[in-house]
Amino acid sequence: WAMQIAMYVFLARKWEVDQPWIKMMLDYFQQLKYKAQILIFPEGTDMNERSLSKSHSYAKKNGLQSFEYVLHPRTTGFVYIAQTMREKGLIDAIYDVTVGYPCQIPACGELDSLYGNFPDEVHFHIRRHSIDTIPTSDEDLENWCIEKWKEKEKTLEKFYQKDKCFHDDHQNGVTNNVQGKSTTIDRFVLWSVMGFWVIFAIFVPTLLWYSSLARYQVVIFGILMHLVNLLGGVEKLAFCTMSWRYGKTSKLFS
Repeated sequence: WAMQIAMYVFLARKWEVDQPWIKMMLDYFQQLKYKAQILIFPEGTDMNERSLSKSHSYAKKNGLQSFEYVLHPRTTGFVYIAQTMREKGLIDAIYDVTVGYPCQIPACGELDSLYGNFPDEVHFHIRRHSIDTIPTSDEDLENWCIEKWKEKEKTLEKFYQKDKCFHDDHQNGVTNNVQGKSTTIDRFVLWSVMGFWVIFAIFVPTLLWYSSLARYQVVIFGILMHLVNLLGGVEKLAFCTMSWRYGKTSKLFS
């Protein structure tokens, strides 16, 4: 519900369902005259043994290079979003971000988060590509994305097999690695946040136990949110409200 209210773009991983929904969300941003920052993972999922095995099978089936450090990207959504945003004047650059973990790759389970099994360091390799330098045709843009993933494979291979630092080959080997160290202020903020959530986790059940008004509010809010979900979610309701304001007909609830 919180992500709906924040206008996250939820996907069904079926293009015939996702394509019209992505278009509606981009129309919504255009109507608001808001240049959204869209974070997209063309690989479609996180890397693990199962997803890497599927990526290898896909590469073998289609005669492509097998990757060991990245998964083969799904380019359909990326190409559509980039082209649509370009047409609507919603994009001025694409930021290509590659992430490396020199000490410990983060785990995926909730227990790992509970036990604090987080990486000690996270390195980011970021390149900015002005939209003026991006290919204009769908086919060329798809190939551009694939080439970037081949570059990622080489970049991460060097990262893990050498000194676990990113080196930008396009800058004559110049490396700009910024290391962040924990400070007293950082630790204070961390413990303050943890303390808040511990108190919150105790306070809310206590409030619900002793206050009938609080229980009524939770029940009413839950019912309202479920009704909105039956109509498509908060984000679709916001889009329809915007469309009604501008006098446009929406078919989201049909």
